[in-house]
Amino acid sequence: MIKKIVVLLVFLSVVSCDNILPETLKVEKCSPSYNETGVSSDRTIVLEFSSSVNKQDVEESFNVSNSQSSVEGSFNWRNSKSFEFIPDDPMEAKGRYVILLPRSVRDEDGNVMSQDFISEFYIGDDFTAPSVTISVPPFSSSAVTGISVSQNLIINFSKTMDKASVEENFSVSPSISGYFLWGESVPGLSDSQLTYVLLENMDYGKLYTMKISSDAEDINGNKPGVDYIVNFITGDDFTPPDFTGFFDPLDISPDPYWDEAALNEGKSRDIQIAMRFNEAMDRISVEDSFSVTPSVSGTFKWNDDMNVVFIPTEKLDCEKTYFVKLDKNAKDIHGLNLENSHSCEFRTNAPDSLNVTCTFISGGPWTSDCSDYVDVTFSLLDTGLWPVPITMDDEADDTLRTQIYCVKFEFSSDMNKYSIYDNYLIETIKSIPSSIDPGNAVVDSIRWIDNRTVILKIGNMTNDLDHTPALYRLSISGGKNGIADINGNYMSQDLVFEMKEMP
Repeated sequence: MIKKIVVLLVFLSVVSCDNILPETLKVEKCSPSYNETGVSSDRTIVLEFSSSVNKQDVEESFNVSNSQSSVEGSFNWRNSKSFEFIPDDPMEAKGRYVILLPRSVRDEDGNVMSQDFISEFYIGDDFTAPSVTISVPPFSSSAVTGISVSQNLIINFSKTMDKASVEENFSVSPSISGYFLWGESVPGLSDSQLTYVLLENMDYGKLYTMKISSDAEDINGNKPGVDYIVNFITGDDFTPPDFTGFFDPLDISPDPYWDEAALNEGKSRDIQIAMRFNEAMDRISVEDSFSVTPSVSGTFKWNDDMNVVFIPTEKLDCEKTYFVKLDKNAKDIHGLNLENSHSCEFRTNAPDSLNVTCTFISGGPWTSDCSDYVDVTFSLLDTGLWPVPITMDDEADDTLRTQIYCVKFEFSSDMNKYSIYDNYLIETIKSIPSSIDPGNAVVDSIRWIDNRTVILKIGNMTNDLDHTPALYRLSISGGKNGIADINGNYMSQDLVFEMKEMP
């Protein structure tokens, strides 16, 4: 057994001597050393070889780089086996750097290295990846709800961050305008809390995504390695508001709401239009979505965010139909629109809002009590005569006699007695041809018998039989600026009464 071992050893020795390997070039020393940490940014790099090298090969193929770029610099050869690489600028970027020299580099005898030379070192000594410790809105595997539309976005980090890098890698979608504010997530840890301060409210009920990209860095260049993403929805109310109805706040009936499908009769000119909702509303959108046709000017009074009253600036017209509409663009305070528009019609024909009408007209010659009057209203209707024939006192000896005639008007409601004084007109339309020029009639006096009955005493009238009698036209103004009752109601048009004496 021992003999066999000896023989084998001799054989191996012979083989080894006959196959001597060529010398290879080696890097015998590198500074900074492999995996060295805490390297200063202005450190130079030194390499020493096992033999004299081809300088051109080295300078053309030597490379130092980090994850972003290569380091530019110059070579200082200490001797044929050693050089110093001097960076043009300090290596400010913290983190890992790699030294690379390919195996194709030759020594003076043409020998190459057995493999590429690769070494690495680290600027600084902090290589712990930063992380997000907490955020507002908080992270969840699903979208977080109940976030206020005015909520600033906050992210707390575990380390002091590079502000420019974080801001560059921060995003919120859909985009919302704001600015960055930095602080401490924990006491003493500067620039570890990022607050994105909103300059406008977010939309209610919308999905937003807040993101910090994995490329964000701390002050030592460390990156989190993963994106931090929070999906959140503003608010927690996703049900559209409901419109309860239109009504008059002065109406005390058990069911004050107006019918949206039929004409609402019997409304007063003094009406106010109230609207009620089931939740708090955005006031501006409600006011912008409200309209009345024909157009009515007015103001809005909010009792709270669920109840609003439209108060017209002046009374509406008598016996008129109005169309009220609330468009579905009305929103609640969360920005949700009504599902449907709402509208209704009402008519101002309440007892206190009817047009003033003249119910009876009578007249006759002047007497002390003005009591002996003839009904001229129904005489007109029965005979179809116009102007109304009237009779004045006859004094046969005079060719031209100045006469007085009284007209009594009875109205449908209690009148504002003073309104008639500025709203009557008496005209004399003289006959042509005429050899006699009668004078112009005048209203001598106005006397109210009761709240609805007035007598106008007309003087300077003539009944000359030598020519065609004059026509007398008595007008009482209607419309908003005409005669009115105590409720401010008016006649729909002028009341015109024409009379003429017949021979």
